[in-house]
Amino acid sequence: MTRFPRPSGRVAVRIAFWVAIFACLPRAMACPDDRDVRFLQGLNADRQFALAAFQAEIYRRAHDDCAIPPEIDLELGKALYHSGDFPRAREILAPHIARADARYRRYYLESHLLDFAHPEALTACVKALQADSGSGSPADDERRRFLAAALFLGDRPEAAREAWPAAPGDPACAGPADPRCYLSAGFKSPGLALGLSVLPGLGYAYAGQTGDGIFAFTVVSLFYGVAAFYALEDAPVRAWTFGGFGAVFHLSNLYGAQRAARETNKRRKAAFLASLHDVIFR
Repeated sequence: MTRFPRPSGRVAVRIAFWVAIFACLPRAMACPDDRDVRFLQGLNADRQFALAAFQAEIYRRAHDDCAIPPEIDLELGKALYHSGDFPRAREILAPHIARADARYRRYYLESHLLDFAHPEALTACVKALQADSGSGSPADDERRRFLAAALFLGDRPEAAREAWPAAPGDPACAGPADPRCYLSAGFKSPGLALGLSVLPGLGYAYAGQTGDGIFAFTVVSLFYGVAAFYALEDAPVRAWTFGGFGAVFHLSNLYGAQRAARETNKRRKAAFLASLHDVIFR
C-alpha cells in the first residue's frame, strides 16, 4: 500500500487558505443584501467607523452591476460623519435626502454642525426638499423643519421662517430651546456692523460683543483725546503720533466689527442646529 507523505505545516496553511478563499468566493461575488447592511450597522454601533466606511466603500465600488441597498449609503454616511469627513458624507447622502426615511436628512444636515466650509452643498438639499411634496403628515412637518434648517444655514432666515411657520395659536418662539427663536432673530449684517463702527465700539455692540465694544471705544477715544491735548499744547509731533495710533486702532475696529458679526452668525447656526437636534433627532 502506497503511503502519501503528510503535508508540512506551511503547506497545510496554504491549503487551508485556498479552501477558505474558494468557500467564501460565492459570497464575495454576491450582491450586497440585508446581511451586509446589518454587518455595517454592527460596526457603526461598535464605533468602528473607519472599518465601516472602508467596508461600505467596497460594497459600493466592487459591485457595479448590482442594485446596492440604499441603507448601505446611510451606514456609509454615518461612518463618514462620525469620522469627520463631512464633505464626503454629504456627497453620499445627498441623492437620498428626499426619501421618506428622514435619517438621511438628519445626518446630511447635521454634517453642517461642525463644517461651514461648504455652504454651497446646501443648494442641492434645498432643491430636493422643495421638490418633495408633503401631505400634512408628521413626516411632512419634519421635512419642513429640515428645509428651514437648510435655508437658515444658507443665510436665508426669511425663507426659513416661511418654510417653518408657527401653527395657529402657537407662538413663533416658545422658549430659549425652541429653534424658531433663532429663525426669528435672524443674522447680524457685517455691512451694518462696519457702518456703525464709525463710532468706535458701536459695531461690536451691535454684533453682541459689548465688552469688546467698550474696550475699542475706550482705547480709540484715549488716543484721539491725547492727540487733541498735544495739538492744543502746540506739540504737533506728539499729536500726529497719538492720532496715528488712534487711526490704526479705529481701522482695526472696523475690521473687527465685521468679523464679530460673522462669528455671531456662525454661533447662531451652530446653536440653531443643536436646538433642532434636541427637538427632532432624539
